[in-house]
Amino acid sequence: MKRAEQAAVRGKTKAAVLEGDPDCTDLVAFSVYDTKPVHFLSTACTTLQWKEITKKVYDKDAGMNVAMKFLRTELQDDYNHMMNHVDRADQLRGSYRVDKWIRNRKWWWSMWLWGLETLLVNAYVLYKETHLKAWKTPSKKLLTHYDFRRDIILTWLTGRSTIVRQPEIGTKRKRDGSNFSLLTSSTNSSAPKHKKAPTVSEASLDPQTGALLRRLDDDYVHYPALSSAKQPCCSLCRLLTPNKNVRTYAMVVVCDICRVHLCIRCFRPFHTIASVKQLKSHVMSITIDENSQNS
Repeated sequence: MKRAEQAAVRGKTKAAVLEGDPDCTDLVAFSVYDTKPVHFLSTACTTLQWKEITKKVYDKDAGMNVAMKFLRTELQDDYNHMMNHVDRADQLRGSYRVDKWIRNRKWWWSMWLWGLETLLVNAYVLYKETHLKAWKTPSKKLLTHYDFRRDIILTWLTGRSTIVRQPEIGTKRKRDGSNFSLLTSSTNSSAPKHKKAPTVSEASLDPQTGALLRRLDDDYVHYPALSSAKQPCCSLCRLLTPNKNVRTYAMVVVCDICRVHLCIRCFRPFHTIASVKQLKSHVMSITIDENSQNS
C-alpha cells in the first residue's frame, strides 16, 4: 500500500489511499479514534474532510438542552446517512438480544437467531412508520421498543394475542409487568377481576392504548350483571352529557368483564364501536331520538 495521503488531527486520525493497483482502484483506509478506534475501508470515498455537526445535549448547569458543535469526517457522515441505517438497525437489534444467554452449540443457531432478531427490528420499524405516517397516531401513544418486544413474546408464550396494555398515566413505565394484564383463558370465570373499574374517558376508550381495551375483546362474552352500587349511573352517558350534574340511573347494569356501569342503550355500542368519535356520535344520536320521541 502506497501512502499517498496521511494526515493526523490531534494524533487521533490517520488516512491512506492505495494507488497503482488495477484490480482495486482508489481504496481508502481511514481510522479515527472516538471512544475506541473506528476503521473504514472504502472505494467510494472522494474526499477526506472534517464537517462541523451540531446536536443538542443536556446541560446540567443550564438545566436545558443546548447546542453543541463537534467534528465528524465526511466519510462517517456518508456512512450514517447513506447506508440505509445499518448502524441503527444493529443498535436496535442489540438492545434486547435473544441470544445473549444462549450458547450457540450448533453453527446454524447464530444465523437463525440473527434472522429472528432482524425480523423483530423490521417489524418494530414498520409498526412505528405505519402509525406515524399512515394512521397519524401521536408518538406518545406508540409502544416503546421494550413494550413491543414484550407483547410479542407474551403472545408467543400463550399462543394467542390477548395482551391488554394498561398504561399508567403520569408515571414512568415499569418493567416488572405491573402495567400489563395477561389473559390466559377464554372463560368468563377466569377473567381478571378488578376492585375498581377504570374511569371512562376518551383516553381509556382509545382502541389502541386505552385502559378499557377489554371492551372490544371478542374472546369474551360481555354479560350485563346487577350492580352492587346503591345508585349506579351510566359512565358513558356521564362522559357525553354536557351537564355533569345529570346522571342516567334508569336501567343501569354493570359489565361482568369490564366492570363498567352502563345503561341498556349504551351497553352494545360500548362493546362494538372501536372509534371514540363514532361511539360518541352514535350514543348522542340515540339520546336525541329518545328525547324527541318523549317530547
